[in-house]
Amino acid sequence: MSEDTYRSSITSRPSFNRLSTSSTQNYGTPGSGSRVLKIVTEMSSLSVASGLSPYGQNAASTIRDNREREKKEIMELNDRLAGYIEKGRFLEGQNRRLEADLQMLQGRFGKRTGSVKVMYELEITTAQTVVKQTEKDKEAAEKEIRQLQDQLDEFRKKWAEANSGRAEDRLKIDELLVTFSELEAEINLLKRRIALLDEEIAWLRKENARLQAELQRVRVQLDQETLLRIDNQNRVKTLLEEIDFMRRGFDSELKDLQAMAVRDTTNENREIFKNELANAIRDIRAEYDQMMNGSKNECESWYQLRVQEINTQSNRQNAENNYQKEEVKRLRNQISELRGKLSDLEARNILLEKQIEDLNYQLEDDQRSYEAALNDKDAQIRKLREECQALMVDLQMLLDAKQNLDGEIKVYRQILDGPDTEGLKQLVERVVRTSAITEVADTETMRVIKGEHSSKKSYQRSAKGNVSIEESCADGKFVILRNTNTSKEEPLGDWKLKRKIDGKREIVFTFPFDYILQPSKTVKILLFLKEKIILALEQTFKLFCTIIKERSAPLKVNVKANRQRRLKARSNMSDDTYRSSITSRPSFNRTVTSSTQNYGTPGSGNRVLKIVTEMSSSSVASGLSPYGQNAASTIRDNREREKKEIMELNDRLAGYIEKVRFLEAQNRKLGADLQMLQGRFGKSTGSVKVMYELEITTAQTVVKQTGKDKEEAEREIRKLQDQLDEFRKKWEEANSGRAEDRLKIDELLVTLSGLEAEINLLKRRIALLEEEIARLRKENARLQAELQRVRVQLDQETLLRIDNQNRVKTLLEEIDFMKRGFDSELKDLQAMAARDTTNENREFFKNELANAIRDIRAEYEQMMNGNKSELESWYQLRVQEINTQSNRQNAENNYQKEEVKRLRNQTSELRGKLSDLEARNVLLEKQIEDLNYQLEDDQRSYEAALNDKDAQIRKLREECQALMVELQMLLDTKQTLDGELKVYRKMLDGESDNNGLRQLVEQVVRTSAINEVADTETMRVVKGEHSSRTSYQRSAKGHVAIKETSPEGKFVILENTHRAKEEPLGDWKLKRKIDGKREIVFTFPSDYVLHPFQSVKIFARGNGIANPPDVLVFEGDDTFGVGANVQTILYNNKGEERATHIQRQSQQTTTS
Repeated sequence: MSEDTYRSSITSRPSFNRLSTSSTQNYGTPGSGSRVLKIVTEMSSLSVASGLSPYGQNAASTIRDNREREKKEIMELNDRLAGYIEKGRFLEGQNRRLEADLQMLQGRFGKRTGSVKVMYELEITTAQTVVKQTEKDKEAAEKEIRQLQDQLDEFRKKWAEANSGRAEDRLKIDELLVTFSELEAEINLLKRRIALLDEEIAWLRKENARLQAELQRVRVQLDQETLLRIDNQNRVKTLLEEIDFMRRGFDSELKDLQAMAVRDTTNENREIFKNELANAIRDIRAEYDQMMNGSKNECESWYQLRVQEINTQSNRQNAENNYQKEEVKRLRNQISELRGKLSDLEARNILLEKQIEDLNYQLEDDQRSYEAALNDKDAQIRKLREECQALMVDLQMLLDAKQNLDGEIKVYRQILDGPDTEGLKQLVERVVRTSAITEVADTETMRVIKGEHSSKKSYQRSAKGNVSIEESCADGKFVILRNTNTSKEEPLGDWKLKRKIDGKREIVFTFPFDYILQPSKTVKILLFLKEKIILALEQTFKLFCTIIKERSAPLKVNVKANRQRRLKARSNMSDDTYRSSITSRPSFNRTVTSSTQNYGTPGSGNRVLKIVTEMSSSSVASGLSPYGQNAASTIRDNREREKKEIMELNDRLAGYIEKVRFLEAQNRKLGADLQMLQGRFGKSTGSVKVMYELEITTAQTVVKQTGKDKEEAEREIRKLQDQLDEFRKKWEEANSGRAEDRLKIDELLVTLSGLEAEINLLKRRIALLEEEIARLRKENARLQAELQRVRVQLDQETLLRIDNQNRVKTLLEEIDFMKRGFDSELKDLQAMAARDTTNENREFFKNELANAIRDIRAEYEQMMNGNKSELESWYQLRVQEINTQSNRQNAENNYQKEEVKRLRNQTSELRGKLSDLEARNVLLEKQIEDLNYQLEDDQRSYEAALNDKDAQIRKLREECQALMVELQMLLDTKQTLDGELKVYRKMLDGESDNNGLRQLVEQVVRTSAINEVADTETMRVVKGEHSSRTSYQRSAKGHVAIKETSPEGKFVILENTHRAKEEPLGDWKLKRKIDGKREIVFTFPSDYVLHPFQSVKIFARGNGIANPPDVLVFEGDDTFGVGANVQTILYNNKGEERATHIQRQSQQTTTS
């Protein structure tokens, strides 16, 4: 085997993202006294998750450059050291094989074939075991493929359902948008219609006022024409009566005069004439009385007709007044209704304004609280930046010190890299590194690991023998052990299982004295379960390291049996499986260092000492390291002293290089012995080799085929996992899209509700306007009809007046004509009467007749005047009363009209105010809605700002953490160098008496003689890394939000974010869905109230003590559930979703 093919066993461990140091030392102590010391040192850089802030970029770049340079130097050193280690391992393997073959051939020469057979059978058994294990892995892979296919089908179905639901939501959104457009168009149409109705109402009101004025004017004209007509009619009647009276008087007078004209004028006839004259005068008086009574009756009838007409007009005014009163009453009722509505709207308006004021106050309070929170975050950010700056200063000082120390140590490495000085280099570096590790472990301090919603766990396993710790629960609930041997039982009686927590607390479990672990079986140690092995007195195993120790019984050393077992075991043992176990350093929480050393006695040939050292750094969430405070002062004090010490060591190390060359001679001697033994005894095993070659080849073929099937199954699994992740991502995107569509639908429904309310308001306003228009049209129609009727009456009265005026004129002319005719006729009769014989008779008759007529006329004129005055006074009194009553009715009618006009104006004003208040209320409701949206937007924006600040704080903390890690790494390097200096000083202090190196080598030999049995055991190191990532998403509608949920399902915390408002949570429900399958529901008490700016913690049964109202206990279950996808939703008593909390967790496990 060449050195190139053998170097594959020394590789770095790429899966560890932390500082790690592994060293392997191999010692052999043959009879010649030669020694071999080889050290492998591996350091990998620490990955930092987040970048540095701008003020730390220069220092970070300097750190990265220095680290890359150091890494290249370490890789070059690793390559050189790997060559030495591989060469040493190769020679050591040759030594062991030569020694085993020599002893076997010398002790049992005839049974050499059986030994070879045993070796091949062991190899075949191992191959069969590998085949069985591969078949099991293949079956497990096929089972996992079926499970992944089922999950894939399930997610494909969910994705299809989510897409169909989202399509339905899209259709609904489109329908709502169409409805929204239609409602907006309807609103615009209604507004245009309202504008037209307002214009029509204004025109109708103007027309109504014009018609009322015209009607009033026409009625005044009608009354005037009626009075003129009645007056003309009365004059016509009077003139007719006067004509009739004149005719009768003239006829009677003519008859008397004619009779007188024919009578004798003698004295005898004078008495007769007097009697006849007296009779004539009496008749004339009777006729005058009759005429006067008729005239009186006619005047009374005329006056009564006039009074009746005035009464008719008064009754019409009374009817109109009554109508106006009814109109006033109706308008007052309408005004009272409008005032009631107006008061309701004003109260609603005040309430809305109060709500707006409260919302404004709440908005201001939220702004102040969020600004205070942002100021606190800014203060934290400033503080973290100051800490980062301080760390940068310390880091730069450490970098300067480290560069100086690297330059000084480089001199030693150049001395150790000489072509003929490998042995001394390896020995010195092994001692230096081992001592330095111990020094670092003694000086390091405890650190606290903090995290939030994300965690990274690393684990490592080791075993000596067949019993290993397969799994240790992270929550400390159980431990699983496995017997890896397929045929051998492992008695675990009185074995102890120790669990060390943080290097302080130690938990010990002792197995029963007769307990046996069957081959290929496991045992699970739980808490308080009777059917399993129980760990008593403790409720949890806690975390960190777990160690198994065998009972402390003395072991007998059988050197010969040990050599045979080593021959069998090493034939199937690879270099990787032979590496040492890793145990924890209990006093150091940040760095884990484990070292296992196996030594051999000088008599048994070469022995192997292997040391695997691993150093890792975990994350620190916040705070400064204790080294960061005094690192600069410590480095400044020690730099000059260390430089002087290293310069002295450079001169004194050269004397020790020649002391290790004897190791190469031992290797050459063992190689010659091996060639001699192979030439002598190698041919006797040829037949056995041929016999087992076919079976081994078949087993290898089966292993290869099964491995190919396994790889194909693993490729199929990866493919299915990729498809599953893709469909899961699509499903989550569809769900998130559907949630967004739901929110948009809710927003559209709210908007549509507002539009519908506005449409209803506009429709009610249109209905009121239409009622007003109908009333105005009806009133205008009535006024037009009344105006038309009055105009017809006015026309009739005007015609009658004109006709009566014409008749009066005709009668006056007729009376004048009759008077002239009567006067002419009377003159003729008087002339005829004057034909009396005597002048005395003519004069007597003339005088008597004139006197009689004069007396009669005077008497009747006096009577006529008295009657006329009496009738006129009565008529005037009656007309005055009627006019007074009419004036009072007119005044009342005018008052009623003014009242109607005022009430109508008031009604119009109230309706205008009502419309304004309704519009104001709609505006206030819209403003309240806008304020609620603004409040929610501000809350979201402030929460986003707070989240940004938290992200900045986390980033700065990560930067500080990265700086702390860099600082700690530099401190570790410095402490390692301090340890090296101490070792060098210790080694060089013994140079004067020639005991330093000799005592060191003798100490190594004595230590190797102690662990003879350790050479026969198989070392297995299982390293792995378990990482989990938890993300959460919160949302809330209102002031109640889900503040926190326990990842272990122990509790849920709700909070009221409002500073002044209580939130009644009676009969509210808290639902928790686990992976879309299980659902847990908690119902709040009916009278529960969450006070302002307070929180309530709800424990699952058995995880907390009830202390209302701050702490409640859910008695329905002992956990709220744990899963990879957990949804916690809060519903109110109406079933509406008020708050959500979504927690997603992804895990990844790698094993090497």
